[in-house]
Amino acid sequence: MGRPVDGAEFTAITLALQKAGAENINIVTGSHAVPAIAAALDRARDRGLDIPVLWNSSAYEGEAALDMLRDRVDVYLPDLKTLDTRLGERFFQAPDYPEHARAAVLRMLSFQGELKWKDPVPLPVSAGLSPESSRPSPKPAAPVLAKGVIIRHLIIPGCLESTRDVIEWFSRYARGRALLSLMTQYTPCPGSPGGVPRDTGPQRRLIREEYDQVMDWLAERGIDEGFYQEPVTGRDWLPDFNRTNPFSSRLSRPVWHWKDLAYTGTDVLSPQRGGSGVDRTGRSPGGLRNEGGPR
Repeated sequence: MGRPVDGAEFTAITLALQKAGAENINIVTGSHAVPAIAAALDRARDRGLDIPVLWNSSAYEGEAALDMLRDRVDVYLPDLKTLDTRLGERFFQAPDYPEHARAAVLRMLSFQGELKWKDPVPLPVSAGLSPESSRPSPKPAAPVLAKGVIIRHLIIPGCLESTRDVIEWFSRYARGRALLSLMTQYTPCPGSPGGVPRDTGPQRRLIREEYDQVMDWLAERGIDEGFYQEPVTGRDWLPDFNRTNPFSSRLSRPVWHWKDLAYTGTDVLSPQRGGSGVDRTGRSPGGLRNEGGPR
């Protein structure tokens, strides 16, 4: 699903997102195309792109790729999936993942220095939905991260030792230099993609006892800078990529869709036709923030 875009179209999409009011350009899993993306970002900056660029990846990039992103990316959002080589092999067929991920995250930290914030922006009322209630509640204005690193980790049911290792690593190497984002949205998906035999992971969600244990580890280490999710239930939050807008309309409105013809940026596309969403969510530096639902 999707289609290739050339550098000119990529540049046009970033500028269209900015024109539509996006707070950032969030590049997800672009590691295989770093040289082309770097060049397109340079063109976009030359044409007036001035909102933060986010690099959203699995932290499996090499040194040369990351060096091309330096001074082009404002905020890094690497996953730190596991530091256990056995889980790297089991779930990702990459026993070397921990080695490369540690090196990649440390290099991102060396690029960014301290966290930098820009002026607060009001959060929409709909962003205040809690996991227990569908009734909206207002949320205060929150500063937005303009430069820095957010290290994300998905808690895998039955693999809490891996999560404890990540928390300890963050406490030792990244605390005070990055934010920690703990996710509980693991959702079992039966079957093997493409019919390829592989370990599809635990066939259950995180239970409350596991969640409470992770919260205790955070408290023991005094880690309160970042984000966490309450345990997630249901599947209605999952994006549906068969729709033009796969995400909740409360959080995004489309500007571009891969089924559209090549986009030159002469006009911002109709919201009914797009697919790259305008992200209007905020970021808060004040304590470990409860994200409420999947991100």
